[in-house]
Amino acid sequence: MDYNLKNESTTIVFYRYRPKGHPGSSRETSNKQELILKSLEPATDYVINVRAVNGKSRGDWSASVNVKTMSRKKPDGIYIYMLQTKLQNSD
Repeated sequence: MDYNLKNESTTIVFYRYRPKGHPGSSRETSNKQELILKSLEPATDYVINVRAVNGKSRGDWSASVNVKTMSRKKPDGIYIYMLQTKLQNSD
């Protein structure tokens, strides 16, 4: 997905997630404040962070949220809704 971040009114939300205890993470991007994370493993603890970026500034990564997929079969996904987008000036 390619976004034009030169436009200050365009906000992109970055989602970072990984199985708890694993060093690497996967990333997803969206131009919405919601996303369904797919390709998750069953009965696995995940650590999730989000951040918002636009052409003017970049927000910090959020505090970590821990989520566990409960089913014994591969889950359809985890629905994430970002309640607040807070950007700070990078000046």
